[in-house]
Amino acid sequence: NNDTIWKVKTSKTKLPGLTIQSNVYVGTKLVLNNEQQPDGGLLLFPYYECTLLQNEQCVTGSKPTVWLYHKLMKKGNTVAVSSMSRFTVDVDEKSILKLYNTLMK
Repeated sequence: NNDTIWKVKTSKTKLPGLTIQSNVYVGTKLVLNNEQQPDGGLLLFPYYECTLLQNEQCVTGSKPTVWLYHKLMKKGNTVAVSSMSRFTVDVDEKSILKLYNTLMK
């Protein structure tokens, strides 16, 4: 199985009486098989697909400050978002490897 889930922690943002840190969960998949590209060519190299699964905010501080933060942000600790990117490698006409990132919809 070529699927992996990564937990990425951002640096902490410190405000007076409040600390905010985001934990981002990203699913990655290594795709090994060749597939047809829209221009008719074949992908020569494996590629990664990365999907944003979840973004949670960890807020710490005094209870009144944390409560006020959640009221102002009008949401809880978990933000429902999704995004998918594909990282591919290709060779140009000068035999130079190029890395591409494509946002998939």
